[in-house]
Amino acid sequence: MASSGMWIRAVFLLLGPACSLAVREVIQEQPKARLLFRKQVQNKRIVQDMDLVVKYMLYNVGSGAALNVHISDNTFDPNSFSTHMGHLDVKIFTIPAGRNVSHTVILRPKSVGHVNISSATVRYQRSIDPEDVQVGHSTHPGGFFIESYAAYQRKNSSHFTEWCYFSVLTFVLMLFSKRNGFYQ
Repeated sequence: MASSGMWIRAVFLLLGPACSLAVREVIQEQPKARLLFRKQVQNKRIVQDMDLVVKYMLYNVGSGAALNVHISDNTFDPNSFSTHMGHLDVKIFTIPAGRNVSHTVILRPKSVGHVNISSATVRYQRSIDPEDVQVGHSTHPGGFFIESYAAYQRKNSSHFTEWCYFSVLTFVLMLFSKRNGFYQ
């Protein structure tokens, strides 16, 4: 009996590490999500009291679904920006592997001057394990200048009234030159 007990102990001693490695590999091969997070300002110019479009894009490049995804962006001060459409704090239930999700927010700047638009934060579960939580940050769009509405209109309006004045004056001058030639 002592020899059979020794054989069992020897087998456990030899196969124990191999079994634990196999169990570790099975645990490590559990599919996990990996999100790439991008924040992009869509406007070429940012103008006071006009729409500022910010797009958030999440790409799941992992092998599993991302669960309980929470996007939060504290960059935009409520005293300087008003939210016109969308939310700066978003929860997404799941993002399957190999898929992407986008979210758009429309804001309106209240003041003129330089503003730094920094990264947003994403928090998500990488697997079904509730303790496997990952926190990440988006890309950093950088600094921008918020232009006043009057300056923007001055540069980009059609100048309709100026063209009307010019047309009327040109018409009057042409009429005067034709009449003047008629009497000479």
